[in-house]
Amino acid sequence: MAKAKLPKSTKISGTKWRVLAKRNVVHPDGDQCEGLCHYDHNLIEVSVESGDEYTILANFWHEIAHALLHESGVELTDNEEHAIIKQAEKFLAANVDWRDRPRKQKVSKPASQPASSAAKKRR
Repeated sequence: MAKAKLPKSTKISGTKWRVLAKRNVVHPDGDQCEGLCHYDHNLIEVSVESGDEYTILANFWHEIAHALLHESGVELTDNEEHAIIKQAEKFLAANVDWRDRPRKQKVSKPASQPASSAAKKRR
């Protein structure tokens, strides 16, 4: 499987969140983990240690879902939040390829139109 390529940042509810792909992600309690969502710094860390694209993308989408819930202001218990996020991460990892996301198209200004010659009639 190809190596997962994660974005360096993304916007969630208009707020920019940085994304760091790291070999070792350490939870504040000292244990290694697959990813972290730092709400106070708008930062998502994702472990790329496994090298498995599906696992890396699932972890990325898991942390994105945490950030989405945080930005929404919804307050859930840890069990409720993780029950929702686990289902979302599985769906997104299996069905969404971050690399194929649509990009904003640059809107070009229309070329200026020459003055209409139909306005002048010949006599």
